[in-house]
Amino acid sequence: MLTTSFPRFQGDSAGIFVYHLARAMNGAGHRVNVVAPWDDRAAGFEEMQGILIHRVKYSPWKRLNMAYGAGGIPEKIRTEPAALSTLPLFTVSFMTRAAEIAADCHIIHAHWLYSGLVAGMLRKILGVPVVLTLRGSDMKFMHSHRILWPAAMLSFALVDRVTSVSSSLEGLARGMGLREDKIETIPNGVDFSLFSPAP
Repeated sequence: MLTTSFPRFQGDSAGIFVYHLARAMNGAGHRVNVVAPWDDRAAGFEEMQGILIHRVKYSPWKRLNMAYGAGGIPEKIRTEPAALSTLPLFTVSFMTRAAEIAADCHIIHAHWLYSGLVAGMLRKILGVPVVLTLRGSDMKFMHSHRILWPAAMLSFALVDRVTSVSSSLEGLARGMGLREDKIETIPNGVDFSLFSPAP
């Protein structure tokens, strides 16, 4: 899995839906590697309940780290434009580590548009199939900045399939030109050990 957000410590809510998906896949017998951005509150490499997590360090200045925080990368760029200067280094570091891990994988599951762009490029190099999941902040940011639509469309073109966690996100993607037969809405799962229907 390639993701720009993943829990950094026990109880962290960053990328929690990606974590639960990875845990479920691991529980079903799949070997799951996750490549995610580094954060000073997390180890560079660790195993979390059977999931192998590889964190990519890319900026010597914590203030300019693009990932994590409310709203993820889009919000960081909006509130700290200087963080955009780390994007080239982040891209090279993220892609390099992802290529090392993905070379032994059967499929790459990318979460959020940026990860989809990186995974799509790896697909061209390694020939590994890619699924991209749209999760919200990425699509809303892209949709409201039409100048960025070509980057989104390139992500869509490079991957094999696209899923979205809601029909509204699917609608945004289709409104940007994504073919209807390439996307499907699959909502986030619900852990019935934690949640149950109201009486």
